[in-house]
Amino acid sequence: MDATRRFLEQMGLPPGDLHSLPSSAKRFPDGAQYRVEIPELVRIAAPVYLKFGLRNAPNIYPVGKHIESVSIALSRERVRRARIGLDLLARYYSDAIQSEAGAPGLAIPVQEDTL
Repeated sequence: MDATRRFLEQMGLPPGDLHSLPSSAKRFPDGAQYRVEIPELVRIAAPVYLKFGLRNAPNIYPVGKHIESVSIALSRERVRRARIGLDLLARYYSDAIQSEAGAPGLAIPVQEDTL
């Protein structure tokens, strides 16, 4: 953690949360922590995409009928965690604006001469 703070300071960025958002001792069943820094990340880095993963989730691709229930359960858990993230964002950074699906300017830039 100290190395991360030093790196952030070297980059001219704050070494921690600017708004002293609460930390959370609460954990998901797999041990992952609730991400209470989401509002600050969105405030600083917007536009930004957030990804919600599952620690120790099995590799299920390619998905077949034999593991359909696992695929559905993993998807539901990711959606549940995304809902928690959106709730944290609404609570601690209610001014955040979600882009419409397919909004211009949200794709990764590509140089035309490299295609």
